[in-house]
Amino acid sequence: MAAKDIGLELVKENFWERRKEFIAMNPAGTVPVLFDNQSASVICDSSIIIEYIEEKHQETRNFL
Repeated sequence: MAAKDIGLELVKENFWERRKEFIAMNPAGTVPVLFDNQSASVICDSSIIIEYIEEKHQETRNFL
């Protein structure tokens, strides 16, 4: 997120507590989870989150 200069709010989730609100967002109960405020999308799993960010923010793609 920093490499693409995208703001974020990091929220700590104790996934082992299996809060109802968290399970409603991600029934698998796993982390990490990205919630996109602009589209109200919930994206789970780090590799899928990275792919989502790369596709959504292509204009700021960093090539190494």
